[in-house]
Amino acid sequence: MTHPVHFAALSALLLAGAACNSNPADATDSAATEDTVAETAVEAAPAPGADKPQTAAKPLSESDRTFLQMATTACEQTDFKGFFVAYAGSPEVRARYTAASVRTGTRGSSVATPRAQYLARDQFPVGMIDTYWVTGESYRAFLADDTRPEVLVNADLQINVAGDRRAIVEWLPGRMDYANSEGEGDFIPTGTGGYTLFYPTDACWELVEDIRER
Repeated sequence: MTHPVHFAALSALLLAGAACNSNPADATDSAATEDTVAETAVEAAPAPGADKPQTAAKPLSESDRTFLQMATTACEQTDFKGFFVAYAGSPEVRARYTAASVRTGTRGSSVATPRAQYLARDQFPVGMIDTYWVTGESYRAFLADDTRPEVLVNADLQINVAGDRRAIVEWLPGRMDYANSEGEGDFIPTGTGGYTLFYPTDACWELVEDIRER
């Protein structure tokens, strides 16, 4: 569950500042004699005992299939919050819904990063454990060794979606203070965070910026 953090002014600035086929080759028929066809067939036939080419793709995990379906449903329903949960939870979802170029780095000194390079880094800033958001770094550490829940660091998220469907998610790392409050506790920031920015597409959204605060 997220706790309110006053990002309204920053959200407005970021969303306001964001700017929101080749012809097929002609086919030509070529005549082939019966001898040529027979010769081609002989050449194409695999030798007895030859290994078959390995073309099968790596099967999706049950988790990835679930998140992909969640993303599809969220896109159809224009539900950005549901989409973001799926995006944060699965590298397969991120691979399908990330722009060709993503602005990365720190505020004021970001650079354009190709999608393949961005995805290979696997450094998305947040993740979800049960119904709680945590920092991406601690999330990946926990996935590597789920016997150490103490590595998890809480994250507070503020999600804002503009009228034109551009969406920004601002996050902060922190801890929960239950000593001086009742119920859910108070979120205490422990460092600087950042934001992710998504642009709408014809069918859904795609990530265009992943910026960290200095």
